[in-house]
Amino acid sequence: LAAVATALISASALAAAPQTSQMGASNFNVSVKAGDSNVAAYDTGTKAKSSVAYGLGVGYDYAMNSQFGVGAELSYMNWGHSVWTANSNKVNVSSFNVMATAQFNVNPQFDTFAKLGFARVNTQSDGDGTASTTTSKTTNQIKPLLTVGIGYTVMPNVNISAEYDHIFGSSKVATTGNNAPSINAGFVSLTYSFGSGDNDLLQS
Repeated sequence: LAAVATALISASALAAAPQTSQMGASNFNVSVKAGDSNVAAYDTGTKAKSSVAYGLGVGYDYAMNSQFGVGAELSYMNWGHSVWTANSNKVNVSSFNVMATAQFNVNPQFDTFAKLGFARVNTQSDGDGTASTTTSKTTNQIKPLLTVGIGYTVMPNVNISAEYDHIFGSSKVATTGNNAPSINAGFVSLTYSFGSGDNDLLQS
């Protein structure tokens, strides 16, 4: 009887103990996103609406505690293109990106996040924005890239988010020189995670 009582007391204590946070939990993730971007204009010409932008990324997340996590991300982005109404010249922009990430859980479903890193920006232009010039050029430059957003966990391993991205480039693509353009973009992103924690790996 004493042994049974001891077992019952131990079981009750374990049941009453609070859940421990998943500190040290880690995830790998894959994400896809699509949205609209605003690519900086040529020195001259009138810019028409930018096209749809899209991207694919892979990342790693690590939980520092029950609310805060850090990680890293590698991604490819096609930022779309801008067209000038005067002569239909285009600037097409894409980039490979390396970013450090940070996530803060507001609650088990909602989170906020920020990413900061560098983009290797590939800029391909049909001309210089003037009707008399059609000389194309391709340039590659490394520029800072910032992302901020909010996310919602719809399933244990699936998260949907809305985010804003900014490449700190030139406000105008110079007709002379090799300036990567400034870019502002809004995206909807879908992320699938797998690893030692759920998609929202910072849940307690």
